[in-house]
Amino acid sequence: MKKRNKQLAAILLCLSMGAGLLGGCGQQGDSGTESSGKVSEQPSESSSERVPEENPADDASEGGGVDRSEKVVIKMKVNSNASQGDWNEYYFIKYLEEEFNVDFQIEMISDEIWAEKLPLMFATNELPDLFVSGLTADNVTTYGGQGYLLPLEEYITEETMPTVWDMFERYPDTRKASTELDGHVYSINGMSAVTRERTKARFFIRTEWANEILGKVPRTVDEYYEYLKGVKERDMDGDGDSGNEIPLGGFYSAPDYINPMLSLVTAFGFTSLDVEIMDGGKAVYVPAQDNYKEFLKYMNKLFAEGLLDKEFFTQTADQFNAKDAQSLYGSMAAWNTANGRPEEEQLQQYEGFEPMTSSVSSTKMWPGNNVSFSSILAVTKNCENVDRVLEIVDWMYSHEAQIMVNYGWEMDTNPDYPGYGYKAEWLKDDHSEISVSFYGPAGADDVPEGYDSYSNFRYNIIGPGYGSMPVYRPYNEVYLSPLQKWLTHCTEDFHAAYYREPFPIKAKFSEEDNSELNLLLTDVKAYKSEMETKMITGELDIEETWPDYIQGLKDRGMDKMVEIWQRAYDNWMKN
Repeated sequence: MKKRNKQLAAILLCLSMGAGLLGGCGQQGDSGTESSGKVSEQPSESSSERVPEENPADDASEGGGVDRSEKVVIKMKVNSNASQGDWNEYYFIKYLEEEFNVDFQIEMISDEIWAEKLPLMFATNELPDLFVSGLTADNVTTYGGQGYLLPLEEYITEETMPTVWDMFERYPDTRKASTELDGHVYSINGMSAVTRERTKARFFIRTEWANEILGKVPRTVDEYYEYLKGVKERDMDGDGDSGNEIPLGGFYSAPDYINPMLSLVTAFGFTSLDVEIMDGGKAVYVPAQDNYKEFLKYMNKLFAEGLLDKEFFTQTADQFNAKDAQSLYGSMAAWNTANGRPEEEQLQQYEGFEPMTSSVSSTKMWPGNNVSFSSILAVTKNCENVDRVLEIVDWMYSHEAQIMVNYGWEMDTNPDYPGYGYKAEWLKDDHSEISVSFYGPAGADDVPEGYDSYSNFRYNIIGPGYGSMPVYRPYNEVYLSPLQKWLTHCTEDFHAAYYREPFPIKAKFSEEDNSELNLLLTDVKAYKSEMETKMITGELDIEETWPDYIQGLKDRGMDKMVEIWQRAYDNWMKN
């Protein structure tokens, strides 16, 4: 295996030299297919424009000044799921053990009981050396402040942890996200600047239908209304039944990412259905704003005229998907366009379209994060070999690590799987775009016998996949999957230019503020949902109800919530 590892290191060293952009080629989801980007790196506005001339992690793969002569044991505890294989036997773990002369002892704990087991680990001091997944920001704040997690800020230097240091320098949001209110860095957030993954909403329309009805794709909510009316009144799918099409589909209980309300509220001046930082740095609760009232009136109009799925407030995700699979929707919010439409021509029936405007907001905007954050990594106070562990930690954020944890070995370098492996190629001289896929004898995503998909093979043999390991990816990725290429097109070509981050997703709250906010949110959101549903469905008149609705929000602590959010945002900006 040593020879194969050295071949891999040499190949990846060649990839990493030059512009030397670091990052991890992580998976875009659990579907087993990858994204396809075609635009250059887009750092956050506060990012430095410095581009390193070489990969800082290259030194780590050769020793980096850390004495590896003695094999040491490194203990990890990970939250795992049924789709994953044995972490102790993963290809990338075996590589780490041989390359860094360590012995990983990994205890896998089911996702189902992880939340129950985690507090017991800290209460009984049964802590591993290292967490690479399973910790939340709240966990870090609590246990870091209590001294259970090792402060890492003194180690994050250009000499000791060059890859992490580079990430913090080039993407200040990652440094802010990893820095607690007490000034310590108890954890390191992974990040990705892949443009498509920074979106917070996916919204699609039947472009061909829009062109037939309007002669164009709608640009305003008034034009969108006319389009939905056309879908309702015509037999758009040509099956002889003009009443089976559903103009706008979705379900109220959906996460914001696939809730059409988030996509539509952008036309009324917001990129959140919750908290948003408005001009001047002021935090507001969006559902209490005047423009939101206008948005509710618009939703009520759609519902009253049968343009919004009549089961929007009652149906489940499965019921929504069943309708989607029949291509009944004229427009929808969904994870992708391929549900029941596996062929490329079919999945392209639906397409993204630019953010719309309204009479109360003429600015195009779309909810998107400055960067996309991934798994949280932390070293505990029980770690006895800090230098050895941090050397490996820094490697985990390298380009080499992210290629390996998601794609394993370079083509034809693993004798256990001849004819299989990844192919990676930089597509731009500045290393802002890369093509990488796993191949077999039958082409991209072909996998050995016994595995029905690449994700199944990867999760069992190579590594745990994106989301279970930290990443550092400041570039876009291009893949061959038609679905993923189409999703990238629908996001990057229509929404990316209008990204606006409503509130820093990694803003820090004190334990006291966090506890109070969670209690208030539970009450406020329940009330908001009840009243909002009644206003949209017409059970309550919006104009008459609005003053009492606002007072009801205040009575339940809305102003205190906003105060807590404002404090967190102000601290974020000072960091």
